[in-house]
Amino acid sequence: MTEEPELIGVAEHPVSSAAIRRAKSTGGLLAFAVTLALGLMHGADLSTACVRALGAGIAGYMVAWAAAVAIWRHLLRAQAKAVLANAAARSAARRRS
Repeated sequence: MTEEPELIGVAEHPVSSAAIRRAKSTGGLLAFAVTLALGLMHGADLSTACVRALGAGIAGYMVAWAAAVAIWRHLLRAQAKAVLANAAARSAARRRS
């Protein structure tokens, strides 16, 4: 069985941390805006629509955060495995020549 490579966390990776921050903000703002617009279009009071949109924005933020972290964990794991496979291939090529 292959050994799992030791990975850095998603917080230490420069690209993943920025992408996760972008996903969180986009998810929260998008959920807030869509919920507020739908609430106002269907005749809710402004205060009621804002409270519901705030809850939806928080939920959208959390869902986007969880999804982004899960995706980046898989991407970083695949990237580490590809680096190990390339290193093993180079080592085998050097031994053959």
